Amino acid sequence: LPPQDALILKLRFQDGFRLVEVARALQLDDKQLYRRFPRLLAHVRAQLESRGLTAANARAALERLGLGESLDSGAEIAGAGPSLKQGSFARD
Repeated sequence: LPPQDALILKLRFQDGFRLVEVARALQLDDKQLYRRFPRLLAHVRAQLESRGLTAANARAALERLGLGESLDSGAEIAGAGPSLKQGSFARD
């Protein structure tokens, strides 16, 4: 991933920023980031799947780590479509 894309993902998922906060922090247009973010997630998903990591594999791994509850809580990925419920793995 390009460094800016990696930073966007870090700020969003590791640091818990909302997309509008990511845009502000990186001095990006928030509307453009809202359009870019689903494409970025789709790219990451495609890369993971090409290496054999499916949504079901990811869900099982997270459940083994005791993180399955967060998948079922209905927590939305801001600007990225549906939640991670039922193994959707950030799918639009």
